[in-house]
Amino acid sequence: MSPQTSFADSFNASCRLILIFAASLLLFGTVFCLVVCKLLPLSENKLMQHIQQDSFYALLVPVTVPVTLVAVTCSWASLKLFKHNS
Repeated sequence: MSPQTSFADSFNASCRLILIFAASLLLFGTVFCLVVCKLLPLSENKLMQHIQQDSFYALLVPVTVPVTLVAVTCSWASLKLFKHNS
């Protein structure tokens, strides 16, 4: 028997590809703004100049990592308490 692929399976596969593409685009854009854009010479483009001269965004991203870890840990602990007490 050959496996039948339904519309839902093909839709889920395309949604996965779109999400992977969007996440990788966001990652490369962030790395470009944080690292590559700072190494380039000053540009005539106003947006590039703003990104190159910005120092707060480069500090914001590393600070969000510990905050995210604390939030995930609290969420996990509350879910554990909920499951074991019900």
